[in-house]
Amino acid sequence: LSEDRMSKIKNAEALCDLAALEIVNAIPTGIAAIDKSMYGGMTPQSLTVFVGTVNTGKSMLGASLAKFAASKDKKTFITIHEDSELKTKVRFLSRFSKIPYNKLVAGFSGLSSAEKEIAIKAQEELDKYVTFQFMYDDKCYIEDVLNVAALKKREEGYDLFICDYGQCLKSRKAKGGDQVRFTQADVYIALKQFCMANDIVGVSYAQANRLGHKMNQSGSDYLRMGDVSECIAKDTPILTRNGYVPIQN
Repeated sequence: LSEDRMSKIKNAEALCDLAALEIVNAIPTGIAAIDKSMYGGMTPQSLTVFVGTVNTGKSMLGASLAKFAASKDKKTFITIHEDSELKTKVRFLSRFSKIPYNKLVAGFSGLSSAEKEIAIKAQEELDKYVTFQFMYDDKCYIEDVLNVAALKKREEGYDLFICDYGQCLKSRKAKGGDQVRFTQADVYIALKQFCMANDIVGVSYAQANRLGHKMNQSGSDYLRMGDVSECIAKDTPILTRNGYVPIQN
């Protein structure tokens, strides 16, 4: 056993003050019920995984989280594994400028003078607070993602790490390519450990539905990360540099 990780409480006052400091550094989600339950938002050394069905706004939530982080003068690093670079950046520009996404994709010339000015200011804020790393590959591994995230942390530092989206990743710890359930566990455990080691707030998303839950014969009323992997059908495509390919490839 490592003695440097052994400790006792000793000082309750100091312990509570440190906990209060964590709350001050929390990044809010903007969802009142969640922020209340988390005492102000997501705290450093935590990983929050947002689970939802297709097209429920999981990735748009990431843009909102980055905006909340920027409002507290905190930087965001985000790795993208599912959406295109163009769609992702316009989504973030929409959230930071509060100009509707559909209006932005219609072209910059269609914006009013005031909207153009707002869009430029939003772009400047994004360039200051948000860095994107696009990693499309059907063979992309969580270990590679965390190596990039660690390098970025050392070089420039950031407070919020968004992995969009962990479900597309694999792990070299998996014993077989068909053991998807165990791969999912490895991916999210690795993300959590990374956030703890680097004292940052971590966020990821996962697609899930009741079909995946039912496929787990030993399941209870709670959806587990293992069930999440079952929601990806064998013919569900993911984006790679060469286009869309089945995820099992």
